[in-house]
Formats: sequence, C-alpha cells, structure tokens
Amino acid sequence: MSNFSQPARDHLEGIPSVVLDPKLSDTARTASVAFTTSTYGINTGGTVYRMDDVPIPLRPAFDSPYKSDLEILRGIESRIRQRQLAEPLPDPAVSGA
Repeated sequence: MSNFSQPARDHLEGIPSVVLDPKLSDTARTASVAFTTSTYGINTGGTVYRMDDVPIPLRPAFDSPYKSDLEILRGIESRIRQRQLAEPLPDPAVSGA
C-alpha cells in the first residue's frame, strides 16, 4: 500500500481484501482478513528463477510456526468446496437472479 498515492490507498481501503504476508505489513493492517505465513525461501521450499530463467530449487532452512502460502490457499479452497457441497446453490428462477 505504501507504494500507492493517498487517493489510491483511500480507494483500496474500501475494497475487502485478503492478505498473506510473513510480517504485519501496512497492507496486512488494513486488510479485511490477514494470514501470517512462513517466509518463502527461509521456512518454505520452492523454486525461484534467476534473471536468465534458470530455476533454483529452495529448501527450507528453519521451521516456522506458520503455514506456507500454498497450505493456507489450499485450506481456503478446501473449505469453500466443502461449503459448496454442503449448501445447495440458490435456484436462479426463484431468486430472480
């Protein structure tokens, strides 16, 4: 958020947002929902790419009490799918949608 002009920040603050961040950033402070995540490349493995597009695999160096971005997003996706299966979708003919 700090990279944006004040009018842009004011506009964005009115839009609900979900933030995944390893620290309590200004963006996380203004988010509707904020998840603290493990730090990519330190607590979570993966792949980064050099400027010449060569992949470099990363392994976690330290454990973290926080989940990775991927674990959090998969958990959210799983919960949404569970709710979709549990709750029938509204009938557009009845709701007028």
